[in-house]
Amino acid sequence: MARHERHRRLGLGRHIGALVNIEERAAVTSFIAKVRDERDPHGTQARMANSSPLSWRRDPEALLARVEAFERGLGSLARSEG
Repeated sequence: MARHERHRRLGLGRHIGALVNIEERAAVTSFIAKVRDERDPHGTQARMANSSPLSWRRDPEALLARVEAFERGLGSLARSEG
């Protein structure tokens, strides 16, 4: 993933992190865990990959790299608040 792409995902995570309350953050974190889990019974990762841009579908790690960058951005605000 290109550096600017990673920064956009980090920024989005930080932005969302600033908007959500504790319960909403838990829901976002739960969704991220489902996307990361290849064995999620709902097939969240596969469903998200199938809905993603073609360039992401060509590189299976692309989706997870973007989710990881978003998660880091989301978590960076929580760590700074604690």
